[in-house]
Amino acid sequence: MDAAQSVLPGLIEKEGVVGIMDFEYVAYGNAHNVGGSIKCQHGERECLGNMAETCAKNATNADPRKYMPFVVCLEDGSPIEDSLVRECASQSGLDADDISSCTQDGRGASLMPAEEKKTKMAQLSYVPYFTFNGEQAGYYNLLSQVCDYWQGERPSGCDEW
Repeated sequence: MDAAQSVLPGLIEKEGVVGIMDFEYVAYGNAHNVGGSIKCQHGERECLGNMAETCAKNATNADPRKYMPFVVCLEDGSPIEDSLVRECASQSGLDADDISSCTQDGRGASLMPAEEKKTKMAQLSYVPYFTFNGEQAGYYNLLSQVCDYWQGERPSGCDEW
């Protein structure tokens, strides 16, 4: 089970917590751009997943409450293929035809250079990688870090940890 399955749902689903942080999931991992073609560490299926997740993020105007259920579904360990992309999109309330076509019609490919740039700027030594206030953060204490740092009215989701 990876971070998308074990850590992020708890963070995103806590009442009010997304509203007190600037959250972005960048689906690029250890991919490399080789002559204009993206090569993923774990092969073509990983690249399809990265692109589908980026398409979902784009389709939801980067609202993690809308695209992260799709990411969690897609990252469940099943082989990533178009049928899973469609199934996860439907289960997450997204337009399955739109997300699927985004991975095939060039829209997804046009989104990936921005994901690559964000990943390179972070100068990652491993993935997944979390930052909090510009510093590396641990997987399992993100909620407490966010809630402890927040100076405003405490959302109810912060009381659950």
